[in-house]
Amino acid sequence: MANLHLRGVPDETMSRLRDIAKARRTSMNTVAVAELMAGVQAEANAMLLAGLPDLGVKQASIVEDVHAGRDERR
Repeated sequence: MANLHLRGVPDETMSRLRDIAKARRTSMNTVAVAELMAGVQAEANAMLLAGLPDLGVKQASIVEDVHAGRDERR
């Protein structure tokens, strides 16, 4: 596992990390790594979605089909 040293972290961010770590009863490092991992995963998901083809299916159509399928099961 690699090490990462951050410079220029705003005081407010450090304070919030400290508060979160205290509330979770864990270290600031653990909180920071978890938040970095979540951010990287969110970006990876966004890039994956952006690469999908547009099939021209409207969101409203999907919602209608889901509701219709639920109604059929009742």
